[in-house]
Amino acid sequence: MTIYFILAACLIAGCAAELLLFKFIPKKIAKIISAVLYTANAGSITYLASIRLNTGYDYHAYMIIMNYLSGNTIEELATEGHEKGYVLLNLFSEFFTRHPQSVMFVVAILIIVLVSITLYKMSPYPSMGLMLFYFFGYYFNSLNFMRNFIAAVIVMCAFAYIRKGSFIRYTSLVLLAATFHFSALIMLVFYPVLKIKFNLVTLAVYGFISTLIVIWCTDIMNYITTYIYPVYNPVDSPHMYKGIPVAYPIFLGIVFIVVFIYRKHFGDNWKTILVCAAYFSFFFEFLGSRHSILGRFTMYFGIIVACVAIPMLYKYIVTKIKSSIETKTPLRLYIGHFFSLGALTSAAAGFFIYAVLNNYNGVVPYDVIWSLFK
Repeated sequence: MTIYFILAACLIAGCAAELLLFKFIPKKIAKIISAVLYTANAGSITYLASIRLNTGYDYHAYMIIMNYLSGNTIEELATEGHEKGYVLLNLFSEFFTRHPQSVMFVVAILIIVLVSITLYKMSPYPSMGLMLFYFFGYYFNSLNFMRNFIAAVIVMCAFAYIRKGSFIRYTSLVLLAATFHFSALIMLVFYPVLKIKFNLVTLAVYGFISTLIVIWCTDIMNYITTYIYPVYNPVDSPHMYKGIPVAYPIFLGIVFIVVFIYRKHFGDNWKTILVCAAYFSFFFEFLGSRHSILGRFTMYFGIIVACVAIPMLYKYIVTKIKSSIETKTPLRLYIGHFFSLGALTSAAAGFFIYAVLNNYNGVVPYDVIWSLFK
């Protein structure tokens, strides 16, 4: 558990350097130092993910898959039942070693490299985005649902093409994501949904439909596990029918409320997409409190909210606060900005602390492969 708090401190330091360092040293040097810290932090979380041992509920499941696929030819793998993108990734990992741990190494690099590059392109504060990626539990998810998470990260990259209105490129990336986890195909349905203007009327309609889905959640779950994903039926996977703690959707609900309040300040290309994503990340996490497997859909929407939307909000809110102070605006007229920052900070810190203390997805205790050689 200690290692997670040490890494959290390093990520906070990287974020602080990104936000404050330029005030004390030349801007060019500050950017270089921030870039070095960003790279070092990304490398650290990659390293910790790749050398873990028995960490995460799905650790042994992926070891079994790796052993099962190991040594097969491409022709043999072509008839294998797992998603072909992940099968090829396993095949690639064998270039390093036949040991099952190699897949942890390859997956960790793929995930963090994709996240890091995407944040540099899309987030106003990449180090803050990386920190929030960690604090909102997505890093912990990457240690478990590896196929699902690779798909979610590819979908995160695809969000840029919703903003640009490029359906073909968006679809291409979603189909690529589906080669790692078939559930990514649901994002084809959400392309037009994420472009719908989000206002109070939209919220009311979505709220009504969401309520109906929650009421019939168990029936929907039974249908899915009977006809679509029978491997997750209640007999073979009873844990999937248990809900996650309600604290997690509460934290994401706080984020959605703040994002919704500031929805007009994201810019025309982003505001609809990010507000919708914030809503659906909360909605699917809430469904996860009924049946945990449904919470996995949160990743398709939540990563971009944590890593891009919140840094955008921070930049806007801090700018408004500075402007209000400089113009000597009465405190009562902008105190809401402080509450919003406090709410987002509390949601991130609360999610992380609650997750670590409650062994989120089996990531506690953390152990490393080197312990095998003692």
